[in-house]
Amino acid sequence: MTQFEQVKLIYKQFINLTNEINDLIVKEDYKNAILKVKFKDKLIKKLFLTKKTVKFTKEEKQQIQAIDKKISEENQKIIDALKNLHSEVEQELKNTKKKVKISSAYTVKKEKRQGILIDTFE
Repeated sequence: MTQFEQVKLIYKQFINLTNEINDLIVKEDYKNAILKVKFKDKLIKKLFLTKKTVKFTKEEKQQIQAIDKKISEENQKIIDALKNLHSEVEQELKNTKKKVKISSAYTVKKEKRQGILIDTFE
C-alpha cells in the first residue's frame, strides 16, 4: 500500500466518522457523538502529520483537495445542525422560564398563622 493510499484510507475513516457523528446528532445521542468527536480529533492530528510528511503528485494533491472540500461540507452540516439545536434549546428554556414566572405569579401563598401561647386577657 502506497503512502497516498494510506492517506486516502485515513480520509475515508474520517468521512465515515463525520457521517456517524451527524447521525448521532440527528438521533439526539449526544453522549456518543461527543465520544466520536474526541476520536475524530485524534484522527485529524494523525491526518495532519501524515499529510505533512508525504509528498504528493499533482494528481494526488487534486484528489486530496476534493476530499478536503467534501469533508468541509460535511462538517458544515454538523455545525449547522448544532446551531439549530442550540437555538431550539434556547427557545425552550425561554418558554419554560415564562411558564414558571406565570405559574408562580398566580400561586396562592399560604401564610402560617402564628398564635400567642400566653393568654394576656385575664
